[in-house]
Amino acid sequence: QYMTATTDFAAQADILEAAATSLIGIDLPGLSTAPGAAGSSGQAITANDVLELGKVIAAVELRRETNCLFATILKPAPALCEGANSGLALFFENFEAGLGGFTTSSQTSSGTWTNRAWVQAPAPAGHTGNVAFAVNGGGSCSDGSNEAGIIRIESPVINIPAGTAGNLSMAFDHYVAIEDTWDGGNIKYAINGGAWTLLPASAFTANGYNNFLNAAGAGNNNPMQAQPAFTGTDGGSVTGSWGQSQIDLTSLGLVAGNTIQLRFELGTDQCGRVDGWYVDDIRVYTCAVTPAVHFVAESATINEGEGTTPAGCFDYVDKIITLQIDKVPTQPVTVTFNTPGGTAKNGATGDYTIFPASVSLSSGSLTQNVTLRIYNDAYVEGEETIDLSYNINTNGGNGYAAAGFQTFRLTIIDDDLTPGNYTEELLSSNFDNGQQGWLAINGGNSFHTWEVAKYSNAGLDAQRSPFFFMNSNIVNGSFYLMDEILESPPINTEGKKNLVLTFSQNWRVQLGSYPEEGLVDVWDGTTWHNILTQNEATGSRGDILSNTPDIQNLAIPDAYANVNMKVRFRYKSNSEIWWAIDLVKVTATNSTDILTTINTGSADQEYLGPNETAVFYDPATGNLMAKIKNLSAHDYGCTTVEVDRQGANGTAWMGGYQVTNKTFKVTPTTNNPNGQFEITIYYKASELTASDLSAFTVDDVNSMGKSSGSIATGNAATTALVDVVMNPVFNGDYSFTSTFTSGFSGFGLSDAPAGSALPVTLVQFEGKNTAEGNQLNWTTSSEVNNAYFVIEESLNARIFTESGQVQGMGSSAVTNEYRFTDVGFNTGITYYRLKQVDTDGKFAYSKIIAIDALKAGNIKFYPNPVQSVLNVELPDMTTSWVNARIINASGQEVMSKEKVNIRNGKLNMSLGRLPSGIYQVLISNDKATYHLSVVKL
Repeated sequence: QYMTATTDFAAQADILEAAATSLIGIDLPGLSTAPGAAGSSGQAITANDVLELGKVIAAVELRRETNCLFATILKPAPALCEGANSGLALFFENFEAGLGGFTTSSQTSSGTWTNRAWVQAPAPAGHTGNVAFAVNGGGSCSDGSNEAGIIRIESPVINIPAGTAGNLSMAFDHYVAIEDTWDGGNIKYAINGGAWTLLPASAFTANGYNNFLNAAGAGNNNPMQAQPAFTGTDGGSVTGSWGQSQIDLTSLGLVAGNTIQLRFELGTDQCGRVDGWYVDDIRVYTCAVTPAVHFVAESATINEGEGTTPAGCFDYVDKIITLQIDKVPTQPVTVTFNTPGGTAKNGATGDYTIFPASVSLSSGSLTQNVTLRIYNDAYVEGEETIDLSYNINTNGGNGYAAAGFQTFRLTIIDDDLTPGNYTEELLSSNFDNGQQGWLAINGGNSFHTWEVAKYSNAGLDAQRSPFFFMNSNIVNGSFYLMDEILESPPINTEGKKNLVLTFSQNWRVQLGSYPEEGLVDVWDGTTWHNILTQNEATGSRGDILSNTPDIQNLAIPDAYANVNMKVRFRYKSNSEIWWAIDLVKVTATNSTDILTTINTGSADQEYLGPNETAVFYDPATGNLMAKIKNLSAHDYGCTTVEVDRQGANGTAWMGGYQVTNKTFKVTPTTNNPNGQFEITIYYKASELTASDLSAFTVDDVNSMGKSSGSIATGNAATTALVDVVMNPVFNGDYSFTSTFTSGFSGFGLSDAPAGSALPVTLVQFEGKNTAEGNQLNWTTSSEVNNAYFVIEESLNARIFTESGQVQGMGSSAVTNEYRFTDVGFNTGITYYRLKQVDTDGKFAYSKIIAIDALKAGNIKFYPNPVQSVLNVELPDMTTSWVNARIINASGQEVMSKEKVNIRNGKLNMSLGRLPSGIYQVLISNDKATYHLSVVKL
């Protein structure tokens, strides 16, 4: 699969050499050159070597392990407008009938040049029809031939009619599989019969030149040496793949009434080859030919962290999406946007809003903008999408919806992380499969620049894998000042913290000579900042000859983070030694520092919407404070979390118990006294550690307590003391998590038993599964105005429903024991809690306990899953009626029937109108309560 249709062993040798190097990492004898040596793709191998290696590849499909970093030369490009189609374009050639009006020519000074030219050929790699093809010619590197030269294909003169409206553009499809950096192709143009000029990289709007060809000083005798070009093969392959390049011709000065010619050139050096350059569907066009309506782009990406404009407790950033009609319509076109799709939530308390709802396109406004306002919330959401579409009303005119660009997708990159010890890898480049998007930039008087190299006797790892190499030690009797830059692709670091640049290197200096210098710089979106300088004074670091790299870990200040951060390595030298770079990474870690000081007055305020989870950090330091999970549909609005007291260990609180010196206060805009939420608060180990055995430490924590307003320093009446789950986090610190069913207020950790803050003193609450049912037992030591207990149960410890009630003792100073048996329990784990209700209606909850039952209670219900009618058998039911309630997964009651008659203990319930989902069915009378869980199809 790696060999072209040729019997030339030298040609096959070059192809198989590329296969061995790119795919299986084999260094055949004589193929590699030592660092500092000049030359093309290597030395010759014999015909027998070719045959044997071919057999190996064919027999075992030998190749290097895939590392998921392969990259194609040509990336996906935006779809073209209607005006680029055949029949509407100003010029269109697809080479189906030969080369059309194109002419061919060649240039060479070689005496051993093999005659060749652009030809019509069948398209490779699944592309249909015929194309124009330029073979990547080159002789054997061992026979002394010289195939250096250029083959060209030149378009006819293309007229741009006077009166042509709109921006002038060009596009063409192509496939590149050319000997990397030695051979390559580019485009020249001539306007109004003027001089032929290289099409600059700046004119490309999609898929520009991917590299520079090697210069003469590097041993390249290609007549196009040092020019930007399309060169190389796709990563991990000796082949290419189809893609489209797009060019802005107006940026070249082309206007209506001009003419333009285009020339595609493929230049080769003396030897070595791969496949060639395939070109198809060349078009010159303007979009302003029909009144077609479309989005200007099909997609975009935005980082949530770009939202820095204040709006309450939501910062935001506006993303402008442009809609266009290509030509003036006979009547204005009204565009009305549909309800957006995608995974992001629409609304002022969601992820985004959109405005306006509709726009009009007419002679005075061929483009209109719609704004997507993206909110920077504190929710850990991952990547989300917004999908836009629209309907149009032509108002009787000739406007119409274009064939493409009818939808637009905006991808939102979340900048929030769940607290934890982990690292994000924002860039990872090992150069095993080429440049991977890095750009080598020649500087000043340079004749040689950075390139990916692989040597059998050198490397920055034991495998001697490829690395980026700037070898200035290439001497030919002259000295050359060099200023060479290796620049990374853009890295989205917006909102990231604790950025670190890591790379392996060999920085080699020559003392007492020209003072070579190596700079490592970071782009903050506006300016380059130096983070490392190496020179003769710092000395050599690492050694590629012994495969012992110097590994650098450089901190990047948080202030440099931006959407398009870049890293560059800048080498200044005078024909001396070298700099080798490999395994470049940029990483970010979330904050693992915990706030220990009071920040009242400058606390974190985030939006806490329905069923959302927000993480709160101190705005001044970025240190972690709390995480709150809203377990209900209630909208708390802007919610402030602050540390309102500080200090280690604990202090006296209520009833002889202690509370932590460090406490938290949570203040929502709209509190809910009956809310359901899970709160996690964070403590440094030093805040709960003491050598004094009488001090309050982590081992003393029995519960999380809360007081209305805030935790007072002395005795205070509390509204709840609940169980707490402690987990070690980060570097020996702690998180504490509890679930409450009340309003937000002050929070702290206590050594008081969970449940002791009820209006009664609850000293015991436990349960077990028995033959009679799930039996609950609890004991109080004192009661004041205790009206009754409500027994609540749940299948998920979040949504609770009532199972029954037990009368309280009113006021009592003696020990009282209570018992309740749930006979209608489910198989598996059921969670229970007590709701103690006072005579004045006030209530509080106990801790949650769990009972695991191997089989369900004495009740039958079928079918489950159910489509329409649920049959329930209640053999122990002695009365003739029951109450029936159905609760959905959100805890909402969706059906209720009172005093339903039953016969022979059987009940039929019609569920056909309910949406699909999981429901809890509660059946009760004055004697018992049964709790079922069913699935509605």
